[in-house]
Amino acid sequence: GSVTPLTAPALDVRPLPRDDDAEIGLLSAVLSNPAVAFDAAHLCDPADFHDPARGALWSVVRGLVDQRVTPDAIAVRAEVEALSIAEVDFPALVRDFAASAFTASNAPFYAARVREKAQLRRIIRASWAASEAAMDGAPIDEVLDALRSTVADAHEQRGNPTASMAEVLEETFDELTGDQPTFCVSTGFQALDGVLGPVEAGAFVLLGARPSMGKTALALN
Repeated sequence: GSVTPLTAPALDVRPLPRDDDAEIGLLSAVLSNPAVAFDAAHLCDPADFHDPARGALWSVVRGLVDQRVTPDAIAVRAEVEALSIAEVDFPALVRDFAASAFTASNAPFYAARVREKAQLRRIIRASWAASEAAMDGAPIDEVLDALRSTVADAHEQRGNPTASMAEVLEETFDELTGDQPTFCVSTGFQALDGVLGPVEAGAFVLLGARPSMGKTALALN
């Protein structure tokens, strides 16, 4: 019988991930309660916003925060006018903010949502680029390296930096075989130090053994 050729899914006709409510909610929360900006300002980047105008406005907010200026609505509007940011229609954005249902204390959550959707868009675009490169006959190593780079960046931004097993093993081996770090302490018993290895100062060490084996005596000495 005939074989139906496989075709790539028409991903390009579907809208990319975005969360308009989170973008508007984040800006609304900051302008209504500027104090939260100092906690949320660097949880996402201006480029993470799907809407360029909101991203430009977030850039202004971050700039004010970096200058230790409270980014209230008056300060933000003055900065927008001073920088002549054409894509920011401040009155229109304020109307959007006024119509949104937000909670100022949720600003970090909104920022995390904005960043997450941006990361998904980057991964999708990278997969599209990789597909095009693969169809054009690009070397497999180049295609895989591009995909790894995008995924690694996403992990790092989420606080989960990636590392190869070789890197982890090398770091662990260096810790075990190298000189004892200055922040580690000795138990006072050379033989025990040799078994436990370096013990970090302030670490919680659980000592377990059968009854009458000397746990209390060791701890007291």
